[in-house]
Amino acid sequence: VQQPSLVIGVQHDVLFPVWQQKEIADTLRAVGNKRVAYFEMDSLSGHDTFLLDPVGIGGAVKGHIEQEPGGASRLWEDASAALGDAFTKLLAHDLSDRSLRR
Repeated sequence: VQQPSLVIGVQHDVLFPVWQQKEIADTLRAVGNKRVAYFEMDSLSGHDTFLLDPVGIGGAVKGHIEQEPGGASRLWEDASAALGDAFTKLLAHDLSDRSLRR
């Protein structure tokens, strides 16, 4: 994975403990990804933090997207543009099919 990556660990998460999340981030770096961010949250909610603390999780994701220079925010912009192009082509195709049926 060479894309900007955000790995979030949550203290007290027994399903995916922080040591595993750190290992994921370290492994991504070890294989050459220079755009890995690790964020650790202190929450007693454990694995459910992503459900119970949308502000904390959202802040981490928002910060990652905004701070990644030309990375994550560009990926969202590119995906949005590609979706817009696909939608435009689909509409054009649909309209041309309708005109053929008349």
